[in-house]
Amino acid sequence: MKKKNNNAQRQCISVILRVAAPLLVIVTWYYAVTGGKINQALLPSPQRVFETLVTMLQDGKLAEGLLVSAKRVLIGFSIGAALGLVIGTFMGLSKYINSFLGSIVGILRPIPMIAWMPLLILWFGIAEKSKYVVIAIGTFWSVLLNT
Repeated sequence: MKKKNNNAQRQCISVILRVAAPLLVIVTWYYAVTGGKINQALLPSPQRVFETLVTMLQDGKLAEGLLVSAKRVLIGFSIGAALGLVIGTFMGLSKYINSFLGSIVGILRPIPMIAWMPLLILWFGIAEKSKYVVIAIGTFWSVLLNT
């Protein structure tokens, strides 16, 4: 009987802590903004964020934005995963291809995504293509290495 009570207490405390942490962040954020410690132009209050969320839900802009983002993720992920799977498979099956591409992979893989941004903007502009490529690059390395 005691073990069940201890487990129930632990679970209750765990739930309280998991809820308390985000609430503490939101309350601190609220008082920092309303107290003038943080400029509202840089970080609006939680109340303003919630009001904007409600407005975007009502006028349909949130759903529209989510669909556009989902399309970008699906296209970028598909391209990156397909390339990573094909190249990773060939590298895994052939030691010659692995030797040939291994040094290129070793050089390009550690480059952070933020470092790619100026080149991607130059090559693809700021339109949809560059957004697909960013997602594809991020996906490519994970799929390539895991393949």
